[in-house]
Amino acid sequence: MLFNYEESQDTKKARNIINIMDSINDKVGKDTVFIAAQGIDRNWSMKRKMKSPNYTTNWNQLPVAYSH
Repeated sequence: MLFNYEESQDTKKARNIINIMDSINDKVGKDTVFIAAQGIDRNWSMKRKMKSPNYTTNWNQLPVAYSH
């Protein structure tokens, strides 16, 4: 873990639910199971041309901030 903190029971339950949903979606197909708040009418999608250059997938590409 990046930060050392104690997870609450609710956080652990939520993480388990998301992991189970991800597992089902990996096996059966994308968006087979989703959170109801997402809605079923999704007539929008992310503009791929504005996608970030994936700075967080490689430790060497992370921006560095300096302080005086």
